[in-house]
Amino acid sequence: MAIRLTGGDLGGRFIQAPEGRLTRPTSAISRQALCNILISSIDGARVLDLYAGCGVVSFELLSRGASAALQVELARPVVQLLQRNAKDLGISAKCQVLQQDVAKLTLSEGTPYGQFDVIYADPPFTEAYPDLRGFLKWLNPDGVAVFEMPTRKLPDWASEARDLRKYGESTLAFF
Repeated sequence: MAIRLTGGDLGGRFIQAPEGRLTRPTSAISRQALCNILISSIDGARVLDLYAGCGVVSFELLSRGASAALQVELARPVVQLLQRNAKDLGISAKCQVLQQDVAKLTLSEGTPYGQFDVIYADPPFTEAYPDLRGFLKWLNPDGVAVFEMPTRKLPDWASEARDLRKYGESTLAFF
């Protein structure tokens, strides 16, 4: 399945998403809204894309001026697809893909990642939606974290978000 990037330098270009149910790409409406909301935070931003899937969100942010993205994904075929998408877009130098279970992710001090300006997480919409607040410690003081959540059943801690925006089946929670 091909997904079109909606804006920036790479706007109009396509990336590939895995067939089947391995991922649930963020809708174009949600991505455009996200980028419009984050417009002042994107330029030069270091992005952490958790549960990256096909990488469409971090590719959109890179297209609009983010400087680097660390994409974290567990499934090996999806990791390979992320790498191929970055290569096809000509932005491999700005993307690092880490094959890792997000629940077990640790970034040790002294890594090239440092803290992030934007953290985006879009975990599978299961009954046991993970508590992602632990990743907020990796956010720069002026940064923003956005967690995509199932609108039908927001986790209790979603009430701590500074803003909630609903887009159909998905809600973007801003921290």
